[in-house]
Amino acid sequence: MNNLITNSFKLHLSNQFLESFTESANTIYYLFVSNHLEYPIDDNTIPVPLDNTKTVRRDITSNMIFGKRINISDATLMIKRSDWTANTVYDKYLDNSDLYKKNYYATANAGSYYYVYKVLDNAGGAPSTVSPISSTDESACNFITTGDGYKWKLMYKISSAQYDKFATPDYIPIIASDTVKASAVDGALDVIDITFPGSGYITNFTGQFRGTDLRDAIPILSGNTRTYRLGVDAATNSSFYTGSAIYLNNGTGSGQVRSIVDYDSLTRVIVVNTAFSTPPDATTSYVISPAVQITGDGISAQAYATISSNATVK
Repeated sequence: MNNLITNSFKLHLSNQFLESFTESANTIYYLFVSNHLEYPIDDNTIPVPLDNTKTVRRDITSNMIFGKRINISDATLMIKRSDWTANTVYDKYLDNSDLYKKNYYATANAGSYYYVYKVLDNAGGAPSTVSPISSTDESACNFITTGDGYKWKLMYKISSAQYDKFATPDYIPIIASDTVKASAVDGALDVIDITFPGSGYITNFTGQFRGTDLRDAIPILSGNTRTYRLGVDAATNSSFYTGSAIYLNNGTGSGQVRSIVDYDSLTRVIVVNTAFSTPPDATTSYVISPAVQITGDGISAQAYATISSNATVK
């Protein structure tokens, strides 16, 4: 039978170990120095300690010289060290089974603090040439984009004192940031990977509603809270915009996205799937573009696409 001890379970055990320092019936730990007899001058090989009763119960204990109590301030979780170095290709964060084998984060030294950033996008696998250290605001929930096309998200910072105490050539400490946690937006979509770009998309159609384009000014559709008339340059093909998205990008009601479920090319009237929570008026401009469908376990996610003839897929 094959056995698997997952990384999640290993992390759980590590957290349980840290909790044992501070829980009500806490465990007391000591680091001790043993063996008061020097090794033979012609033998510099230190014996490998064995995990058996003889070694632990008798040899080590009987040769113990002194011990020092380890407090919670002397313990921390650690992760593999990955310093930011120019011209290094960092892996972008992907929630898959290979994540723990990747260098999907980097540490940048700012003198009094070390900052740890997660790689949200690596510019299509290009080398990183610009340090992410330009952003050190833990309360900023958004990622930053550096001049090399990388997208970074600040995760936490380590004081130079903490770094000097715990860091090794291979590992650095994890110092949880309550500020980053409080500023995070649950379910936010910071980066979208295009795995199949498709083809044949129309360019975005933009416009601004006039008073006569609003539902109450359309006699045959008066009272329908889901109908609006587009500008005179709208497509003349029947159902041309059906299935697209309309995004209110300025003016009253801006920021809302709806799906277009019907389009009458003769009257240039669209029908949206649900009424706008804040109805647009004559100050409202809009963008119509291919709809973006988001699937997952979140709620209320909305998006629209921007079409560019000069775009490249990475």
